[in-house]
Amino acid sequence: MNIILFKSLSPINELKSGDERFSHIVNILKLKVGDSFKCGVINSSSGIGTITKMSPSSITFQYEITKDKPDTPLKLTIIQGSVRPICLKRMLRAASECGVKEVILTEMELTEKSYLESGFIKNGEAYGTLLDGAIQSGTTYVPKLTILKSLDVALKTFDDKDLLKIILDNKTDFYKSDVPGLNSNIVKGKDSVLLIGPERGFVDSERKMAINHGFIPYKLGNRILRAETAFITSLFPFITD
Repeated sequence: MNIILFKSLSPINELKSGDERFSHIVNILKLKVGDSFKCGVINSSSGIGTITKMSPSSITFQYEITKDKPDTPLKLTIIQGSVRPICLKRMLRAASECGVKEVILTEMELTEKSYLESGFIKNGEAYGTLLDGAIQSGTTYVPKLTILKSLDVALKTFDDKDLLKIILDNKTDFYKSDVPGLNSNIVKGKDSVLLIGPERGFVDSERKMAINHGFIPYKLGNRILRAETAFITSLFPFITD
């Protein structure tokens, strides 16, 4: 844990021994009374926790705020066609580690409809993965996760917004002009929404729908990438902005 996160914190706080954060402080960080650790409140402040009391059953620590606002996320929202939960887990973790603002999952023509009903999403594991990504990156910001049943609804969400709208696609023969490569110069300083297809890709009606909603095609080279590879690789132009 590069930061220890809580739903809320007071000036004085207590951790019980059954909490994994207690175990991390004792067994991994090996801290003692008087030692400090980085901590914060999810989507809120961050600061320093200083241990004032320790016993086998609890830790008491003071919380001193050093930053009273959440860390600023990337200017990036991703619309992702639903994928298998095992792939989605890796994608969400990467999105959170890199600071994506929001991930919108939606059904597309070639997606398996059950993916959005999976236990990974329904039982909160997806949120836990986003939380783990924030902890890994040492930030308090946890990306928002939105589930939408329709691609059309997802695209309409951005109709009246001043954004760079990108459909990530390398099927260049569908488009009437060359599809440029996505790079940091294109996205530099711009609020962006990025549409990425599912494991079996887009169908032409979805491409046409995206274009009608103002999305512009860009590609990540000419190779056919796995959905999770495309997702993770597409983050780099934004984090190097």
